[in-house]
Amino acid sequence: MPKKLTAASMEMVMPLDADYKDVYVLKNDLQAYDFAIRSRKEQLEIRYLIQPYEENDLTVYVPHIQFIRMLTHLATNDQEAIIAIHELSEEELNWFHADWGKSAFLN
Repeated sequence: MPKKLTAASMEMVMPLDADYKDVYVLKNDLQAYDFAIRSRKEQLEIRYLIQPYEENDLTVYVPHIQFIRMLTHLATNDQEAIIAIHELSEEELNWFHADWGKSAFLN
């Protein structure tokens, strides 16, 4: 993953709370990922997929479509499932040096 972070001009800062630890990245046919952390205390695993900017990739100009495509790819078809989508604030967008951003939580 360090190569991808460098290519994307990013650095990883681990959360200090909830005792998050690196976990081994498993082969995943549903959705590949580059890095994962897990908290036993929170009973939560967070997986990261790093996609550095590429000039010839025109999908960077339609992030809302990429977002919905990924969300529907990962979401369950369970009728009881809940998906919560939150728009990032202007302050959060500035912190990430982003023009657009949303976060999604799948249950």
